[in-house]
Amino acid sequence: MRYKLVDILACPQCKSFPLVLNSKKEERFPGSSEFIKKRHNKNSFECSIFCSLKNKSIKAMKSQHVGTEICRDCIYINIISGSLSCTRCKAEYVVEDSIPRMIPKRFFKTHI
Repeated sequence: MRYKLVDILACPQCKSFPLVLNSKKEERFPGSSEFIKKRHNKNSFECSIFCSLKNKSIKAMKSQHVGTEICRDCIYINIISGSLSCTRCKAEYVVEDSIPRMIPKRFFKTHI
């Protein structure tokens, strides 16, 4: 999972946006810095609404004149494990093997 994915994810239970990403284990793709320099405009943000690496809205980052170096760099960081949490309904979703498990708890019914 990439940080950029949080820019489009909403809570499946209450539809709240954005979710808070708590990364436990990450990996960086080798050679990413050279590719970034060739591909990206220095004055552009990768995410359109929310930056989960900085945990700020893009609008706030632009108004505070935060540099885009981190934004161009974070898309090449793979989140291997962690969690996504909703601030509204307090739901928590696990990220395992780089995949966010976005299934609401109501689908996990236990039969005793």
